[in-house]
Amino acid sequence: MKRLRWSALKRHIALPLAIVAAVLVIAALVQVRGMKDQGTYEIAHLYGDPSVMKGINISGAIQDANHRTSFMWRHDQNQVDTKTEVFDNQQKDRVYRYFRGMFHPINDYYYYVNEFKDLGFFVDRGTIIDGNWKGLDSINLDITVKPLVKKDNNVVRLYVDRNNGLTETKGDIYFTLASTSEYKGINGIYKLNFDQREEETAPIMTFSLDNTTEEDGARTAVLGLESVNDALALLLVKDDKLVIEGYRTDGAKLGEVVVAPFLFQHINAELADDASLARYEVTYEAYSQEETGVLSLSFNSNQSHRTIVTLQRSEEGLQLVDITEIDKEDELLRERSYNEFGERFITYRDGRLYYVGVFHEFLDKEGNALDPMSPIRILLHVYEQGNIVYTGELITDINDDLLRVSPYDLSNYNYDRAEYRNVYDLYIH
Repeated sequence: MKRLRWSALKRHIALPLAIVAAVLVIAALVQVRGMKDQGTYEIAHLYGDPSVMKGINISGAIQDANHRTSFMWRHDQNQVDTKTEVFDNQQKDRVYRYFRGMFHPINDYYYYVNEFKDLGFFVDRGTIIDGNWKGLDSINLDITVKPLVKKDNNVVRLYVDRNNGLTETKGDIYFTLASTSEYKGINGIYKLNFDQREEETAPIMTFSLDNTTEEDGARTAVLGLESVNDALALLLVKDDKLVIEGYRTDGAKLGEVVVAPFLFQHINAELADDASLARYEVTYEAYSQEETGVLSLSFNSNQSHRTIVTLQRSEEGLQLVDITEIDKEDELLRERSYNEFGERFITYRDGRLYYVGVFHEFLDKEGNALDPMSPIRILLHVYEQGNIVYTGELITDINDDLLRVSPYDLSNYNYDRAEYRNVYDLYIH
């Protein structure tokens, strides 16, 4: 019998293998498309009267590399509307979710604040392509803020996130320099115009940090800048108080809100005269809602305590409308912070605070490397005058993904956000 040469044999083998591969790809695609409408989306009323949901809708999306299911939890029916999109090609680009120190997304661009010795502060604008940052342009700001001279020439550490100084209103970008109380000088609010970046950017208003020496009693720190409708909210810490000053985009003041005592780690915690007072993290979360003119600011002291301060934009300016203290009873039912596994939205309406978020059932109080693979729950909490009045849950089969990585085993730690589903874009309407 004549023996085939290896080159000829490869050609004979290649065709059947190509056919098998094509069949497998088609079968996988058929399976993906066939399963797209088989997800489970149900509402469970866990506590209280669901009538507090009247007029409230909650939207969001669950996505992996192959699908994106948009959902709407409607107040007028005990069901969830869904719509699933199947991608023609696997989405290898990860959905970008901001967390401390990363590029700050605003509309179609990403921003980052840099400081260079003897050159000043720069706000860079760019985009992210295939997971990589691509710079487009930059604005240099002459802000006369610098650290205090400390005893023994100790280095002043920056605990705040300077990207928190960026916000957008009516299509324009505004910036203030976030800093702790260990900085001195004249700060301001700047309107950034990247189309005229060669021109000097003048502030719409300026303010003094009131810090001259390390021993001074008067201390001012800048947490960040936020916006709601056409108003800017400048977040300051003065002595033992949280001070939120409102400004129009021309620099005119719109009043201020003062909450005291309000103590932050690395800023004013030493001013506490009561050991039981909460010490909040310097980072915070802001949730702005244009349709109602509400800005909710969430401050964490630890995983089990959160304080939410809500402001309302009115003709008189920014006004304080609610402060809600939240203490979680279950320490193992926890949220992730601003990173790839965390998603939440908070707003205030008609005398109630609505708070929807993704919670993980942690393995232990100390935390574990496998926590991202723990079961996920999408929970809504409603508070009235500081008391919880309703808890609801959106039941989905998202946790079925986790079966492939159970039991918990570090040797199989291969969690990939592109392969497993996660929750994005939660919003309360």
